Amino acid sequence: MTFLVDLDGTLIDIEQKYVHCYKEVFGISLEISNRLWKRRRAGVNLNRIIEELGIPMDNRSNILSNWHRIIESEEMLKFDSLVEGGSRFLERATLENNSICLFTARRNRENLISQLNNLGILSCFSMIISIEDSPNKELALRRVLDNQLLCLNSRDIVFSDTTEELMIAHNFGIQACAVLSGLSTRQMFLKNEILPNFIIDSIADWPI
Repeated sequence: MTFLVDLDGTLIDIEQKYVHCYKEVFGISLEISNRLWKRRRAGVNLNRIIEELGIPMDNRSNILSNWHRIIESEEMLKFDSLVEGGSRFLERATLENNSICLFTARRNRENLISQLNNLGILSCFSMIISIEDSPNKELALRRVLDNQLLCLNSRDIVFSDTTEELMIAHNFGIQACAVLSGLSTRQMFLKNEILPNFIIDSIADWPI
């Protein structure tokens, strides 16, 4: 069986990184940053948050550019940690001879590989696809799914904390598992026209 696993929010707990990145990018207090995280967690996108902060329109492209640069910096990645039970999931999946493919919205591949190595999980993945390889995260996943070497079938599973990737999994005829440890809530997954096959609180809850 092949597991196609999203990184941030699915394998990695991103809360502290996001909170400190909001503080750095927007020049606000940690208290306000924590409020913004809760807004983001409730489904409010970054553009809406920028609008609510009253940032002028002509500054928004710079803000977004700074966001992508800062959130993948070594300084911010230090706030990342594996979700509780994440390493156990990877160990069990590997022992059962499952293939694990990682896809991510990360742009800085050098820092990505360094972080996976520091977390001790780099060797768990048979393939790693990032936005550096594809224009956006959805196309990164499509690239994984299109890879003929994987020989994917209806038993294989995509794990993600956002709805877009799970829709793509459905279109490719493989199973989709929504993970509630990241940016999306159960209600956000359930309001979509196409529902995930499974919804779990954490990837550690997946029975292997």
